[in-house]
Amino acid sequence: GIKLTAVSCPLPVCQPGTNAIEEAAKVLGWNATVKTPELTPDSYISTFTQVVREKPEALQFVSILPNEAIASQLSALEAEGVAIMQNAPQAGEEPTKGIPGVINGTPTFELLGEIAADMAIADSGGEAKAAIVYDPALPALGAAAKGFQDALQKNCPGCSASEIEVSSAGAAPQRRDVDDPFPGA
Repeated sequence: GIKLTAVSCPLPVCQPGTNAIEEAAKVLGWNATVKTPELTPDSYISTFTQVVREKPEALQFVSILPNEAIASQLSALEAEGVAIMQNAPQAGEEPTKGIPGVINGTPTFELLGEIAADMAIADSGGEAKAAIVYDPALPALGAAAKGFQDALQKNCPGCSASEIEVSSAGAAPQRRDVDDPFPGA
């Protein structure tokens, strides 16, 4: 079968898509390898260097940095004829030569933010007071925050939201037990 490499991200939001890729590859009889770099530039870039060395036939990747950070790796993969699919390009990033497939761009993330705002408005009876927590280093999440704020202002003048910027760089976050979100509290 086809040799597919998927470069995911360590955030929980990436896991469903990664799982779907693995399942689809299995059904198709493809050989899938998933790589999950840490949320640091060095880890992301070195992961793509490793992908080039491994010579996959197809690549699907979640954007953690703008494509210019991995331009030489993408060029090498394109030169080898690798089929490339990009998931969640950085907000406002222009299409990159050699990447014919792109899903979940800025409009998708803005729409997800709008949907979340509409849910908050409905659930609060039109009195939502929300906190938007996101990492500005991941522009796709900034697009979701923008969509949330825009929809909240448009659809609920009495609602409010505060933005809290956090950094998710560094070691991959450990999964926390959903039943006990505040262990030891």
